[in-house]
Amino acid sequence: MDRPNQSGNPEQLSLLDTQNEDSEFEELDDSWLEGDFGLDEESDRTVEPVARELLTLKLLREAIQAQNPGDAVMQDFAEIVLPNLLKYTVGVTAKGGKFFAEYLDRVVNPQRIAVGKDPIRRDNAADQSLNTHLLNGLFPANLIERRLQTLDTTVRRQVKERERRLLVSGFILHDFEKFDYDLIPRMPEEFRAIRRDPEGDIRKRSIEEHREIITVLVETLELDHFICPATPDDWQQYLDDLLFLAYNAQRRNDTNLNLSEDGLNPVLRDRTLRCLADLTCLADRLASIVKHPQDAENSGLNDIIHGLSDGQLRFTYHAISENRGVLTNVVNNALMDAYESLNIDPENPHYTTLLYLPTGAIYLASRDAPQISSDSLPNRVVDGIKALCAGQLSLRQTGFGRDGKGMKYADYYNLFFDDPGLMQVALDATLRIVNPNKGSVATKRSENLMAFQQRGVLSGDYDFSFSDDIRIDQLAEFGDLMNRKIWGERVNQLETVIKERAKERKKQKDLPELSEIKPEVLPENIIHKVAEFWQLSEYSPQIREIQRINEKLKELKLKGNTGGVPYEWYFLAAKFLEKNPGIEDLRETCSNVMAYVTQLTQPVVAQYPVADGWDDVREWVGKVVMLPGQTQETSTAEQVDVFLKELAYYKAAKKPGRGRQMICSISHSPYSVNEQMESAVLFTPQVYTNKQHLGGSNAKRNISSIAGIEMMLRQILMNQTQAVGKRFEDGKYRYLYFYPTYYFTP
Repeated sequence: MDRPNQSGNPEQLSLLDTQNEDSEFEELDDSWLEGDFGLDEESDRTVEPVARELLTLKLLREAIQAQNPGDAVMQDFAEIVLPNLLKYTVGVTAKGGKFFAEYLDRVVNPQRIAVGKDPIRRDNAADQSLNTHLLNGLFPANLIERRLQTLDTTVRRQVKERERRLLVSGFILHDFEKFDYDLIPRMPEEFRAIRRDPEGDIRKRSIEEHREIITVLVETLELDHFICPATPDDWQQYLDDLLFLAYNAQRRNDTNLNLSEDGLNPVLRDRTLRCLADLTCLADRLASIVKHPQDAENSGLNDIIHGLSDGQLRFTYHAISENRGVLTNVVNNALMDAYESLNIDPENPHYTTLLYLPTGAIYLASRDAPQISSDSLPNRVVDGIKALCAGQLSLRQTGFGRDGKGMKYADYYNLFFDDPGLMQVALDATLRIVNPNKGSVATKRSENLMAFQQRGVLSGDYDFSFSDDIRIDQLAEFGDLMNRKIWGERVNQLETVIKERAKERKKQKDLPELSEIKPEVLPENIIHKVAEFWQLSEYSPQIREIQRINEKLKELKLKGNTGGVPYEWYFLAAKFLEKNPGIEDLRETCSNVMAYVTQLTQPVVAQYPVADGWDDVREWVGKVVMLPGQTQETSTAEQVDVFLKELAYYKAAKKPGRGRQMICSISHSPYSVNEQMESAVLFTPQVYTNKQHLGGSNAKRNISSIAGIEMMLRQILMNQTQAVGKRFEDGKYRYLYFYPTYYFTP
């Protein structure tokens, strides 16, 4: 229907024109409302709840399946037994904690003391849940059993799939008295009452009662389906075999090796049973004894592995005396690589990493395995750090940033790259940070130069005007970074070497003298060489005046300074782009300059012996790594000497005036110490510390080279952003570390 509107345009409808609205709605066809949309139909569709799975179970299953591909026994354990094991054992104490408080301390030890015996030692009294105890023993024992299968041993001849399933089940049940019977649905009340009584001892009940308990546990944990997957009811024939393994997991207590006297009627042959009992005992001892890498030398563990392997295998280890975090992990990995590098035959390796501890590892070694060389370990650690970090630094340029003074980078880059390599990384970082999306500061630099000119610091005959252009910023910032910072730091290092050699020659005259660096390749002159390379030599006078701004201000007794801003490079970059206006991408231009500067500077570097910066790390590795056979006991005199040295360092740090010495505010390490720089740490360097001189103007903390390496590794390998220093700290990032109470297994 056509409706007039206030504008007179028939194609437009007025929002205020509603006089015929009702009549229009009356004419609408509403028959569509009578259609059948199926809303009255009954539906049998239900929304299925999302299946939920315990994260611990999911992770353990994935780990077991990944570590044991094609192993039906371990696959069935992960699918059938593990869910029930977690359900009934996670909160149950096996060692330490409630177990020691309610059983050993209140029952066993008073009885022992009453008869004149010493109380049970608590060396291994650390808290351990029943679940942790069982898995910590099962996984390494499984790896050992697989290794024994490759050798000429009784295990290879006697232990097949059925025996392995009984071995796993027997170990799971070996601490049957420690299960919380109140959690087991079908456990008779009689046994629950005994379990609740601190003075009750399930292990001292009759074999028939033990059979009843084991039967309930087997069915609760679904071990029947694990032992006999095809016919679960057939597991009953192995009941006494399981009891034999459970009884003999411990050799001092509750052993039951005499089958004829105790009424056990196992199905397996005697030799097979004893072999499985040894493996069960080994699993129990690994879970109970091992707390430190040095525990690999425990005589009980080595006696069992010697018997199982017919003398072909033994345990060994490496240990680290300090735990510094990521750096410790790098050292651990380097040592494991050193051991595994000796494996010539993959089918019969000399060393197999068995247990991973926070400060070391335990290996299963062949009897005639060669020893690793401790002399090569420091360089292996350094190579490992370089391999981890160099690629990441090239890719992400972590630690590079820009402030009001220009581009800057973390000092640790000098550890990974030579000058040409670092210049290439610096170019990538500059083009990433100073990108077209950022505003140019070229005009501000020009205005400041003209302000200096008006104050008489710069000659009035020169033109210092140029406008904003991000290409000027890119070229200037890279030129300054390459020249004043990268090459400048190298020159400072070379000059230090020259001075040290001069001091040494006073004591040792036959040392060759090191010549001074030629003036034309000093950082302040490199920019003039670049001007020549760009055919802009006519601007060298202006550049020299800009370089002398601070000196001129002092001569004229004027306030102010350049503040570290590379004005000379901004001026030269502006002139270069005036001459070459068509260049949009400066990467090739910068690469050509970089190649030219490298050609000038690298022959100079080759003339001087320069340390690579890793000497402290090499020394530290040599001190903290411990291998079997090394003397680890420190005499009292040596301990006193270490303490007195640390005290002397601390007092020297507090000393005012001359003779004051910097010490590390993080680890107190006796290594070279430098001031923390914000680009190299993940927190604000200006933090109060009692290891800094009170009342001083410098609030920055000092950091040793070893602690600095740890900070570097965390920044490179753990920081997923480009934030450093205060910006990182303000982000309130939190990291979750996983360290085992005992050990990890493959």
